[in-house]
Amino acid sequence: VQKQKRPLLSKFDRLATHRRWGKPLAVLIILLGLIASFIPAAPIMALGGLIPGLGGPIAEALSAIQAPQIVIDLINQVVLNTLYFAIAMIGFVFGVNLVFGFLEEVGYMARVSYVFDGTMGKLGLQGKSVMPFIVSFGCTIGGAAGTRVIDSWGQRVLTIALAWVIPCAATWAIVPVLSSLFFGAWAPFIIVAIF
Repeated sequence: VQKQKRPLLSKFDRLATHRRWGKPLAVLIILLGLIASFIPAAPIMALGGLIPGLGGPIAEALSAIQAPQIVIDLINQVVLNTLYFAIAMIGFVFGVNLVFGFLEEVGYMARVSYVFDGTMGKLGLQGKSVMPFIVSFGCTIGGAAGTRVIDSWGQRVLTIALAWVIPCAATWAIVPVLSSLFFGAWAPFIIVAIF
């Protein structure tokens, strides 16, 4: 009778699924992944950054044909800024999907789910819920879409409901502006209280 060999975990697997060091390693890799996502996103975001510069020539062209000032302002302040923001967000979403798709392909995200299973269990969720929460920091809609990997319909709905509590990139941009506008020097305290 041949003795069955137990599969041995690699050193990285042992560290990635370690009870004490698995979570800090996961947080570090996720933070590095978010930072690394700006590498492929930067050229797309830079391209989007050129769009507001078109405002001057467009305003001159519209003034030459005697377009109403409200149309010029609408194009310069709304349309061009919206295009800039949309292209910048497309770049960021592309970078995040590229980096975290790679981490998924190499099998690391399964280890993150395993490591955070106990923590998510305290909320009545599976460990698979941690990734939609992380993605929600970039875009809540992406986080809600990421719940498709969760097995249970009830846990999927609960994860979507909780993902809306996580401040996304748009929230991170708006809350400080409004807080400083309305609360002045007290803005940092208001921002911390809101988040």
